[in-house]
Amino acid sequence: LLGATVKVRDWDAGVTRALADAASRAVDLPLEVTAARGAPSTLCRIEVDPVEGWAFEAAEQALKPGGTVTLAVRAQTAAGPKEFFALPVVCTFSGDGWRIRTRHALPLLTEHRLCQWVAAGPFEGAVPKGSGNRPWQVLTNATVHGEMPLGAVFGPRKPGQSAVACAVLRVARPVALTLHVRGPVRLFVDGRRVGTSMPRGEWGSVLLEPGDRVLRAEVPPETKGEWTFKVFGRFSRACAPGDFTVLPAVEAAGMGALLDGR
Repeated sequence: LLGATVKVRDWDAGVTRALADAASRAVDLPLEVTAARGAPSTLCRIEVDPVEGWAFEAAEQALKPGGTVTLAVRAQTAAGPKEFFALPVVCTFSGDGWRIRTRHALPLLTEHRLCQWVAAGPFEGAVPKGSGNRPWQVLTNATVHGEMPLGAVFGPRKPGQSAVACAVLRVARPVALTLHVRGPVRLFVDGRRVGTSMPRGEWGSVLLEPGDRVLRAEVPPETKGEWTFKVFGRFSRACAPGDFTVLPAVEAAGMGALLDGR
């Protein structure tokens, strides 16, 4: 039996940079293929179904029984914000007198970090509704770990201060999304809390309906420490290209009515 598995490498610096870049750029997508120990001599060819705005080159390599090989699929990313989607991969396995074709939906990253935010603050005391009549400021200078340092916009945090940051999620088709949060923030989608304040409650799942959805991260005054936070998501493998996009922060900054209304 072939017993082959296909997946995207758990983390790759080049892919992470390419997806964070608004420009179109070339990148190698590392796909790992593993064959069972008793597998016959097999050639694996990987192709990607058309994705609007993207271009892909096929890759092929001989598999090693019981081993894992990495096939680098050359891609040219689309310009603009990169959708969170599962890569529609077609694998053709062939050997002496036989051929098998399989399809796979592969997320490009295991941890999709949200790094396009606008922020308002700082406030003394409770977090106000909307922006509290403060201007929305672009916050995109994420750390290498995907953390968003509010201190880069507001300076060092003082005791009792609060702040808010928002991201706009553009949804074309219903998308199931699991959000994880790190840091002293409470997370909301269109005003509904995601996760809890309980231990291990820093994640929650939500079904995003079509339209522009506001993801809001609030730093309440009772939390302590620096106001650095991180939000990342994992979505259903049914998420197709174009279903879900995080708008650039510079575009979200001009959507004050939407941000203040959610």
